[in-house]
Amino acid sequence: MSGPRNVGLIVLAAAALASACSLFLNFDPSGQPCNAQGQCISGYQCVAQKCELGEPCPTGSVPGPSSSCLPVHCDGTACAVGLMCVENDGGAASCLPATDRSQLGFGCGQDTDCPSNRVCMRGTLAADATSLAPRPGICVEPCAAGSICSGVEHAACRTFQLAFASGTASFCVPQPFAKGCLNSGECSAGGQVCTLFDNPSLGPVGFCDASLTGGAPAGQSCDGARGALGGICASGLCLPAPVGQCRSLCAQAADCPAGVCTPGEYVGPLGTLRHIPICVGAASVCTDCTAQGNGACGPDAPHCVARATAHRCLSACTPDAGQAAPCAAGFSCAAVAAGFNFCVPVGGGAACQ
Repeated sequence: MSGPRNVGLIVLAAAALASACSLFLNFDPSGQPCNAQGQCISGYQCVAQKCELGEPCPTGSVPGPSSSCLPVHCDGTACAVGLMCVENDGGAASCLPATDRSQLGFGCGQDTDCPSNRVCMRGTLAADATSLAPRPGICVEPCAAGSICSGVEHAACRTFQLAFASGTASFCVPQPFAKGCLNSGECSAGGQVCTLFDNPSLGPVGFCDASLTGGAPAGQSCDGARGALGGICASGLCLPAPVGQCRSLCAQAADCPAGVCTPGEYVGPLGTLRHIPICVGAASVCTDCTAQGNGACGPDAPHCVARATAHRCLSACTPDAGQAAPCAAGFSCAAVAAGFNFCVPVGGGAACQ
């Protein structure tokens, strides 16, 4: 009797071993709880205390949807203009837009998209390099420096200024929705660039914004005729228009290692003619262009205009350029030719006659 019983036990033991081996070989870590240190086996990451397929996120980030990794905390997270960094459960940082029209920083395409006491600041950058559809602007509230702004944000009035007094504007906008800048060196976090935002009633300012993916870097040729928002430049600034080079905003000579920082003629996103500080190879204002025409002129003064003694390179201007000065410092807007206004040196300037 002992023989058959032993054989039965051996068979049962073998079956149990086979089942255990099968379970081991087909074991799926997905959905299993993470260990006490929040870790999983190689090739899996801990998401909501459960192991999911995917490599662990690097230090400073946490797992997000579809096996993505999101930054932890908003410190150091660079959001595009009009987006505010919000920390979700677990510290994951997301860039989200204002959702209420009454909020400062609400997205807009024109002034009428904002409450009656606010205007729409529009940028030069497109949403993408293929369609060149415009990015939304942001609703801001004009104010006097040092005043308190209306709305639930209780933001203080902020003053933004471009170099060479090319633009100075004061308005209410929460810090998370817009970071002012003078050059792209101030926007290096997150691959951002310093680009132009404007409203005819306020003036041009520089904001750090997400660069145009697929756009050309400063110094490369561009074709502004492809769209009204600066062609295909990563900075959104193609000067002179319509065909020129991608430019970058600057504040001093050190920002332009291959040239100089000087005001250049630019038509803003809402059609207002401005003079903004850009890097160029050399300034051309008042250069004698009698022989070469516009070919002798640069983006700072792209028009060859007849003067008293010769043709000179000048920049165009609009007398009613809002709060911004119509010309760079030392120049005034004058009717040089019938129906055309240009920036000429204050007092005439013998070298520009």
